[in-house]
Amino acid sequence: MSVPITKALIEAIRRKETLAYAKDPDGALYVASGHFIVCLAEQDISRIADLVNRNRTKNRIEPREAGFILDMVNNVKGNFELIQPPYVLESGDHVTHLYTDGKQYFHYDKQLLDMFQSPDLSLFIDDHTDYSASGHNLVIKGEDGTVLGIVAPLCVDERLYEHLVHALPLDQPRKSVIEFIRENPTGDPYIGREFFDGRDTYIIAAIRIRDGAAFYEAPTVRDGALSRNARLIPVAEIEKVIERWEANRVSSAQEQERAAIKAQEEAAARTEYEHTHGYADRMPPLRKANVLKTLDAPLHTKDYGALSAKEFIEAAIKDGKTVKCRDIPGKTRPEYRLMLDDSRFYRISKTAYEYGKYLSESGVLGRKAESITKTLAAYKRVADAQPTTTTHSTPSTEAR
Repeated sequence: MSVPITKALIEAIRRKETLAYAKDPDGALYVASGHFIVCLAEQDISRIADLVNRNRTKNRIEPREAGFILDMVNNVKGNFELIQPPYVLESGDHVTHLYTDGKQYFHYDKQLLDMFQSPDLSLFIDDHTDYSASGHNLVIKGEDGTVLGIVAPLCVDERLYEHLVHALPLDQPRKSVIEFIRENPTGDPYIGREFFDGRDTYIIAAIRIRDGAAFYEAPTVRDGALSRNARLIPVAEIEKVIERWEANRVSSAQEQERAAIKAQEEAAARTEYEHTHGYADRMPPLRKANVLKTLDAPLHTKDYGALSAKEFIEAAIKDGKTVKCRDIPGKTRPEYRLMLDDSRFYRISKTAYEYGKYLSESGVLGRKAESITKTLAAYKRVADAQPTTTTHSTPSTEAR
């Protein structure tokens, strides 16, 4: 028994732009394209290729032999027959058929089902106990139980099914695919377990057979949904893969911790860098940036050691020192000084002078005498990637 060539079949192959085939030992021809396999009455693959490529002068779809076809046909279970008529869903020109076993939904493209028109054909779910859509292939059998076709299920947003409980009720509350997997009805020691590799979360969903070998199917989980593509892990290698995931997770966690600490330090340094006791808070952005840069310039002083211009001014003002603007004979610009006493002083920038004057007049520092060596011990510079020049400064003596 076999399926005749139909317009629906030819159109389905053209849509997928692929034509794979295989012949079983008895000479039966199976054709696959995209999401289906069908056993055809026609035995000549070249004739099918001619029908598919009719009116095509270029970009012909050439047939290719594929061993996976017989592997799938020979390994189907088809353990649940669909007796009830489907629930039809229409979305514009796209029509799909929905079935249920009372526990979950099985969803297929009507255009693919149209290839199998004979009333003598029976529909089966490949494995209705499977909780992953990849196990829900629709198996079409003839009266004698021969597999005449396989149609892959549609993978859609599970939220669609939440709206169908009244139109197509289940015998028990519906569970999501992830809930089924986590329950692990198979009893397998790995299925249902989740692993984070530092970037993605994998869940061991099922065991699949490919080319006679057993693989664990491991899709990723994101926002409560499974990825459509899954990683296939040889059963014998699962422990090694889990060890690799764990090593990646630990490495990622350590890197994130280092990044978090660095971000905190940079945020603290930035806060300290911008902190001027209100002096620069209301300045226009460009002026504020120039002021902060000037106050951050490194100094090395005889009296206060190595520190920034801002720290130097703050420490000196706390110690009761003052700033002064002095006109110098023969110079067009005044000289700005931080006075240690009546005769000793440090030459400072205009910005440092204005900052010191602000601190003195506002009294925000409280004029407490304290050592600079105890201040700003945790200070860290944000822009330390740029090379800096330290100014070495010693106090000058004012001429009498």
